[in-house]
This record gives sequence, structure tokens and C-alpha cells, in this order.
Amino acid sequence: MILPQQKLFRQFVLAYGITLIIAFWLTSAAAQDTAYIAGSGGGQTKITGRVLDYTGRELKWEHPGGQQQSFPAEKVLQIDTPYGRQQTDADALLAKNQFDRALGLYLKAVDSEPRRWVRRQIVARIVGCYHVLDQPQRAGEAFLLLIRDDPDTPYFDCIPLAWTPQQLPVDLELAARQWLSREEPAAQLLGASHLLAGRDRPEALRQLRRLAAGTDRRITGLALAQTWRAEVATATAEQLDGWGRLIEQMPGPLAAGPYFVLGSARAQRQQPEQAALALLRVAILSPQQRLLAAQSLVEAGRALEKLNQGQEALRLYREAIHTYPEQTRPAAEAQSRLDEIGKNQ
Repeated sequence: MILPQQKLFRQFVLAYGITLIIAFWLTSAAAQDTAYIAGSGGGQTKITGRVLDYTGRELKWEHPGGQQQSFPAEKVLQIDTPYGRQQTDADALLAKNQFDRALGLYLKAVDSEPRRWVRRQIVARIVGCYHVLDQPQRAGEAFLLLIRDDPDTPYFDCIPLAWTPQQLPVDLELAARQWLSREEPAAQLLGASHLLAGRDRPEALRQLRRLAAGTDRRITGLALAQTWRAEVATATAEQLDGWGRLIEQMPGPLAAGPYFVLGSARAQRQQPEQAALALLRVAILSPQQRLLAAQSLVEAGRALEKLNQGQEALRLYREAIHTYPEQTRPAAEAQSRLDEIGKNQ
């Protein structure tokens, strides 16, 4: 009996010849990965070999002689590995902000990539594309697939939480309720963040407060910051100072959303200088969170206008329009402010 793999191999030999088969295997054998591992004294060590797996917990490595070794994920500074053509083309499109075309290639790349750890990397980029393209339901489902495969994922910062004021579409509301009913804390956090904008706000807040008392620091910090969204208009100056201290303890990639909430609250309390500083941190820390970064630039510009720093505000409005043109709502707000300032000059 000829197995499907054997049949495929015979067809390949007949079509391309044994010489190409040999060249293919030699190339595969020669390909290797390179990793840079942080040393205890502040330096780094370069190693070559093959990645067996890479998660948010550890890097499993195979050296050229076959010896296997594990490194804590926090010690891994960089991994260089050969990628498939679809992924490299998608990365190039992503760098050019062509998100729709990049998404199409990433979806193909994730199906053709045999390495599980690379597939997770691709899925994280798929989440980002969906988020930028204003497809929050698909972004959420893709993220939950990612974290289900690696609960300690190093790409947790791509979680597509809601941070800006929004209207809740019916389909997203239904999806968010389903996420909230799951057992995974990340799914509950995702669902609650969206439901804060709808009629399920009380239940969402209850779940967020419960999550904020958990043990996963990624979840607890973001859940707590999500509860602040309900207090933007009422928080005292002392509370806002406390928020700022808590955010400073968060990993940088997770701090962008909390800084947006802090900036919005400081603007509500007529603290424009402090508001602008908090909002500008969003675009600096997480420019890849394009909706959040664009809205932060607009809100920071409004704060600078209150400080009579019109030229600096104009610069931020222009940056929001030119750097994040696909974010139509922030871009429209920025253009409106530009037009208004232009009339008054």
C-alpha cells in the first residue's frame, strides 16, 4: 500500500528529477537558526542551531551536534530564522502599511508554515492586521487561538482590547458575550473590554474587577486599567496619580492602553499638560496599535491647544493624518481641527 506521503514523493521525483531532490535536502540541512541570548553580566551570546519551540516561557534549542538546551524566554534577545516567501512578502507589505494585502499573504503563510512557533508569530501579525482593518471580532478570535496554543505567548501585547470610545455593533456584542462566558481569563478580558460600551456594562465591570484580583500580571494590570474607563469623568487627582504609578510598573508594550485612559482622564480634569504627556506615550510605546496611536495624537493635540501651543498641536494633527491615514475617524477629527485652526489664523 502506497501512503499519500510516498505517492507525493514519487510524483515530485518524476516531475523534477533526483538532482533537485538532493539539492532540496542539502539546502534544508544547511539552513539554521541564530539566536542571541542575554548574559548574566549584561553581554550576549550568539548561538546557531535549530529552534525546536519558542514560547513565552522558554526557547527550546537544538545545537548542531544534536544536544538540546532550554533558555528562559526573558533571556532571548533575538531569533533569526529563514522564513517562507509568503511571509517575507507579507512582512514587506506590512512595513508599507498595506494591511489588507499583507493579511491575505499571512493567511496563506500560516497554512504552509510547518514550524509551530513560527505559525504563532504569523498569527500575532494576523491579529494586528484584523485590528487595523477594523475587524475586531476576527482579531479577537485569532488572538484567542494564539493564546490557546501558547498561554504564555510573547505576543500577548497584540490582544485587541477596546480602549477608545466606540459604538458596539450587534455582531461584536454577541461575540464579546461569548468570550465573556469562556473559562480562559484572556477571553473574559477581551469580552469585558468591548462590553463596557454596551448594555452589559455592569457585568463587564464585575468580571474585570474579578480578573484584576487574579495572579497573571498581564491580565490583572490590563483588567484594572479597563475598569478605569468607567471612572474617566469622576476620578480624583489622587486616583490619577495612583494610576500613573501603576502604569509605570507595567511592561512597556502593555502600557499603551492604560496611558490612553490616564490621558483622557487628565484631560477631563483640565490637566492638559499632564494629559498630553500621557497620550503621547501611547504613540511612542505602541505605534503598531494604530487606532490607539492615531486617537492619542489627536487628543494630545487638543490638550496642547488648551495650553496655547497651536503649532505643536498642528504638528500632531498632521502626523495623525499622514502616519495613520487608514484610521478614518481620528484622521477626520485631525483634519477638522486643522481646518478650524486655519480659519482662526
